Amino acid sequence: MNPPNGQFVNSSASAATEQASAGVILGEELMIYQVAEVWALLDARIRDMDGASDALRVDCAPLREIDGAGLQLLLVAARHLESLGARLSLVGLNGKLHEQLSSLDPSGLFHLQTLEAA
Repeated sequence: MNPPNGQFVNSSASAATEQASAGVILGEELMIYQVAEVWALLDARIRDMDGASDALRVDCAPLREIDGAGLQLLLVAARHLESLGARLSLVGLNGKLHEQLSSLDPSGLFHLQTLEAA
């Protein structure tokens, strides 16, 4: 059995700052084996947003490998957030993953950042 692959991140500042910076940290893999667990984390975070933030921040710094199921998960989350007037912000991507996701997302559904995640 794999260890948990994602977690919530909360800042210790005010509630508004917490909502703006809270997100999910991915593990080293986002494969078919982790999709259900990561979706549960993303879904819970989306429900917590309550329109207080315009983006769900996903820290991808630890992420090294993603498969088709992981990509589909990110697309579903991004489309769901788009329908709510928000966006999925993927931060901390390594160069290889940034390039791969950019080529698979020509319409710019993902908000991709290669900057180091906080």
